Order: sequence, then structure tokens, then C-alpha cells
Amino acid sequence: MKIDDLKLDPIVMEWISIINIKQSTIKSYLFGIQVYTDYTNMTPEQLLDVAESEAHSLIIG
Repeated sequence: MKIDDLKLDPIVMEWISIINIKQSTIKSYLFGIQVYTDYTNMTPEQLLDVAESEAHSLIIG
């Protein structure tokens, strides 16, 4: 995903607002998310779904 698209993604922007970081750090984080979404060919929502599923599996066993 392009950084401009990530800036419009509600999941990404909610996460950024929760972690309370400086503007300069936001740019670095968005770049990292862009690289990772391109690598996995997944959206932030899909990545979150996978993470939640894996966390649930660890809790349930």
C-alpha cells in the first residue's frame, strides 16, 4: 500500500493515535508498514486479523 493510502486507513491511524508518537516517527512507521504490506501483499486489516487469530490460538492453545 502507498503511504498516502495508509494515512487514510482507519486501523493504521487509530494505532498511530494510540501509541502517541512524534510526527517524524510517524513517517518512519508508515514507511515500515508500507514495506511490510507490500511484502506480505496484505492490507493492515488483514494483518491485524492474522495477529488476532495467532494471539487467540496462543491463549486457547
